[in-house]
Amino acid sequence: MSDNAEIVRGIYTAMNAHDIDAMTSMMREDILDHEMAGELPPGRAGVQQWFGTLFEAFPDMTTTVEDVICQGDRCACRVRMHGTHQADFLGIPATRNPVDIEVIDIMRIEDGRVAEHWGLSDDVRMMRQLGAAMA
Repeated sequence: MSDNAEIVRGIYTAMNAHDIDAMTSMMREDILDHEMAGELPPGRAGVQQWFGTLFEAFPDMTTTVEDVICQGDRCACRVRMHGTHQADFLGIPATRNPVDIEVIDIMRIEDGRVAEHWGLSDDVRMMRQLGAAMA
């Protein structure tokens, strides 16, 4: 396994432990996350805030890594996220509904840390599972 693959797998391992500090220690302080909502602070602070919100809403959230494919400084990851909606999330009160969605993450590694992230998640499926179906 490449060093870059080990880095991204380490992020998912820390994510499954809900260890935000360990997870973000594998990211540059100035990480450019192309998926983050505009109201979050830039860099590592925004990532920490986002995952704090996510882990509060889905306290049993786990991620199953299906594929990690690395070439050069980029790794593409296909993962499944599972959890139960236990607290407010994006304005939706807790539904206690289970959520199971697929996510694609692409990360650019620089000097042993994630410098950039692009992500695509099945938000429509998640909203349907939460009972807030999108058109």
